[in-house]
Amino acid sequence: MFTDQHFDFTFFSRNKPLIFILNGWLAPSQIWYPVIKRIPVWDFIIFSPAGIEEASPLKNLARRISDFNPLMLWGWSLGGLLSLKLMQQVPRLKQAILFGSFCRFLNGENYQSGVSAESYEKLKKLVQTESAAGIRAFLSSLFTATQRKNGHFSRFLKNYQNLFENKTITEIESGLRLLEQTDFHESLQAISVPVTLIHGKQDLVVPYAASVYLSQKIPDSTLILWEEEGHLPFYTNPEKLEDLIKQESITVAHCL
Repeated sequence: MFTDQHFDFTFFSRNKPLIFILNGWLAPSQIWYPVIKRIPVWDFIIFSPAGIEEASPLKNLARRISDFNPLMLWGWSLGGLLSLKLMQQVPRLKQAILFGSFCRFLNGENYQSGVSAESYEKLKKLVQTESAAGIRAFLSSLFTATQRKNGHFSRFLKNYQNLFENKTITEIESGLRLLEQTDFHESLQAISVPVTLIHGKQDLVVPYAASVYLSQKIPDSTLILWEEEGHLPFYTNPEKLEDLIKQESITVAHCL
């Protein structure tokens, strides 16, 4: 792993074509390992926002990404939001996949596909407590009721809870400001990269209506709704994502 002022980078090199992953808010890069292991024909670099407070450092990140000449960009949740801008700044990108993503987190006068003010205040209360119980409650919302019953959540806690709890109040507050202030809904028509939008219909964090909206505004986009998935579809169902990647439209050959 290597770092700069705003981002942590985790690099998996197997001398293959490169995918950049822009990670979600507060999430450790380790949650991507299960799916990375299933896709050996690609290399990966994972970017995790670390204390970024506004979207302007994305220009610096775009330059860093361009140095590596990636062929594909993945973004999840807050990382998906930031990816919408990066897709317009990084040359040579051939494709993007966004998971549980949005162009604006909160509902507003001209946007009703996001999160209500009431739900957002509940989220803030959970993550600002800096307590294990608050973090645990937030993490629980990443999973569906069935996934919690089937043990996905308990295994997730065992492997990753301490990594979430180690986040500083600065990282938490900066992420909240990004969620409150970042809005790309008026610039989606400028995206020329083909985008696949994957969203769980049982997502408790970001309503799948957010991806429906993206699919209506991004010119070359494909919407895929997974009926039984929540906010972590790549983690809870890596087999399904592996099958999707193997499809002709998202192969290495297609991106070269």
